[in-house]
Amino acid sequence: MRNFRFIISTLALAVSLSPEMASAQATATAPADSATGSVSLVVDNFEEGIGAWTRSDKAKAGLSDVVATKPTGGAPGSNGAALLAFKSSETGWASLSRSVDGTQWSKIGANRLVFWMSGGGNREGVGLQLRAKNAGSDLTFTLPKPIRLDITRWRKVAVPFTDFK
Repeated sequence: MRNFRFIISTLALAVSLSPEMASAQATATAPADSATGSVSLVVDNFEEGIGAWTRSDKAKAGLSDVVATKPTGGAPGSNGAALLAFKSSETGWASLSRSVDGTQWSKIGANRLVFWMSGGGNREGVGLQLRAKNAGSDLTFTLPKPIRLDITRWRKVAVPFTDFK
């Protein structure tokens, strides 16, 4: 059995825009970052806790956990983070998930998932999936390569939606 741990701070959806479009769209939908010409929709900044997150695993044995924490470092201006912990085996899986409103993603034209993280030093990475319900069907999109956990300093990770297969 392997243990995986990492900390995540300020999970957001983002879209790159020209500076003129960013300021116009930001007033209607989400805050703009004038330095990068992007609009972001914060999914979770973990400052209000972790109550919106769901834990699950194949054996219902508590193989995953999420704990609110106050980071040292993290996303600029953030006061919250979540420690995500997993135990995995060759025959099982564990997951942490959070529901979001996909219509908000569409309104801002989101094209990537952005978050700050500090890995727990593990050589293996952690998989990332997006799941959606569309006309009664469950759709799953998986990032082909795992997110690296061997980097133990805070870093910004941006994953374009086009990378999910």
